[in-house]
Amino acid sequence: MRPPASTRFLSSRIGSASYWSMPMLESPSPGWQSDACSYHKTKQYKMIQNDTFYETACNKLFTSRCVFDSSELGGNPVSASWNLAIVLHGIRARGYFELHEGRCAFMSQAIIALIILAVVMVLFVSEALPLPVTALFGAIAMAVFGIIGFDQAFAGFGSDTLMMVAGMLVIGQAVYESGVVDRMGGLLRKLVSIGERSSIALVSLVAGLLSAFMSNTAIVASILPMVDSLAESSGKRSLRTGLAMSVGAAAILGGSLTLVGSTPQLVAQGILESSGGETLGFFTLLKGALPLFVLGIAYYATVGRRLLALRADIPAQGEAVSLPIEEEPKARPSTRKTVITAATFTACVAGFVAGMWTVGTVALAGALFLIAMGCIDMKSVVRNVDWSAVVILGGSLGFSAGLEESGAGALVANTIIDLCGGAAANPLAIFAAMVIITAVLSNFMSNTAVVAMLAPMGLFLAETMGFNPITMVVGIVLAASICLATPIGSPPMTLTLSAGYRFGDYLKVGAPLCVLLMLATIVMVPLLYGVS
Repeated sequence: MRPPASTRFLSSRIGSASYWSMPMLESPSPGWQSDACSYHKTKQYKMIQNDTFYETACNKLFTSRCVFDSSELGGNPVSASWNLAIVLHGIRARGYFELHEGRCAFMSQAIIALIILAVVMVLFVSEALPLPVTALFGAIAMAVFGIIGFDQAFAGFGSDTLMMVAGMLVIGQAVYESGVVDRMGGLLRKLVSIGERSSIALVSLVAGLLSAFMSNTAIVASILPMVDSLAESSGKRSLRTGLAMSVGAAAILGGSLTLVGSTPQLVAQGILESSGGETLGFFTLLKGALPLFVLGIAYYATVGRRLLALRADIPAQGEAVSLPIEEEPKARPSTRKTVITAATFTACVAGFVAGMWTVGTVALAGALFLIAMGCIDMKSVVRNVDWSAVVILGGSLGFSAGLEESGAGALVANTIIDLCGGAAANPLAIFAAMVIITAVLSNFMSNTAVVAMLAPMGLFLAETMGFNPITMVVGIVLAASICLATPIGSPPMTLTLSAGYRFGDYLKVGAPLCVLLMLATIVMVPLLYGVS
């Protein structure tokens, strides 16, 4: 919008004493809140570009005649109070206001969005509400306060990314129930004689590769019961001590190898998709995540193994706490179901890579085919699939749309840039700061929630600085997987508590690795993905 000359006059007077001491406006009609929140989106908003409209409003604003006749303002059919709100919207005091003791108090939509963001962050960190409820709360709050429409708030539930998540959750559960993991476990038991370090590396490698395509939590829950058996077969207690934590870490790092490996990158993909820019491909993360994955496995097989071996009081085999998972006895899956499920999974991966259809179409087609073939039944789909990931993603997309629509994201981005030196700010330094903030937060709260909060901010920062948005988002996603210093950042690490570790064990072993992986991310990602 081209600001008319009279805008400068209005801007110069808005902070003056005469503005705040001026006579009061007439009281608005019922329903003023919804009108003021939505009016700036109507065609009538275009009239603020008219110099005559501005001059009339300015003259009225700074004289005793503050009761407007709408005919004076271009014949607009709404009350003059709304017109004044639109004028102020034109100078960045957006058209939302409330009456306070008879005076109009203006509040920027960006400020309202930031207040909602602060509340959502507190709820995400404290988990006072379940994460899906918090995500929905953020989206609904943006709509209730008129920042976005309700259709925008829930548009994420119809996105292609969300359809892919839903389909892959069903396919992943079918693969889990088909017995593929059990067959892999039988193979691993035959290979533990190759040596302790090699065994840790091999089992972790298998866990990570499976996690690239299936639920990380399901993989860890499947492999951990084998840990005692593997340690007993090798006759080495230290194998059990070093293996459990390594499996959890490998599942987290391996989950970042592909687009469908874990929820954080799916949330980021949805945010990229809603922004209308470039999105992540199925293997876009691979070249950045693979070095971190290999580095993590090598660390746990060497340094981590030695550090954990110093713990003499970790329960011996048979003394570990029972896994917090209730498993119902089940018959061995039929070979037919195993073959069909494996073939369908492979076909879906090929479909993602080929790009003939959208990823959501491919995933849903695969899921429906497995249900139709009886490889997984609807009761299992409803009961065992973690649908909270779908709700978190859908709510996060609506929430991020509110941040963008209100200008809150740009406000935060500009503030961060100003704090880092303004126009002289180094984009790589800001990228490094985003990586560090993401990694630190991900160790103490859900890494999915961290990405949902920070990915929109990262996009705004990238756009403001002329930085490659894909590089920024990849950095945030990979940093979210560096949650290895505590057992509370990600469910796979939480499950490894059953091996008898203490909180300090995770800090002692995981903190040095987190620092190493953060440095690797800061250096490698800009080199691999480009900075502009």
